[in-house]
Amino acid sequence: MMMFGQDVVHAAGVVTIRWEANPDHEDPYHHLRMWDFLALHHAGTPPDEYQSSLYMLGIECGQIELCAPLVEGSYTITVVRDLKIVWR
Repeated sequence: MMMFGQDVVHAAGVVTIRWEANPDHEDPYHHLRMWDFLALHHAGTPPDEYQSSLYMLGIECGQIELCAPLVEGSYTITVVRDLKIVWR
């Protein structure tokens, strides 16, 4: 899980997220996986309490727009990787 930072999000707006991964990073754990996803959550709360999210699909460089929550406030973008299967 990596944190991208936090900012104030205006209610019912759009949040634009840009990222660029380093495919040459020495640690293979830092390489993006198909199941990694971006999570928008309140600052100070864990990412599993996300308000909006999107799978990154292993794309190393990209830009997306997420719908902002209805409550204005300080939010964080986190990259989440979870390999646990809870239902099949």
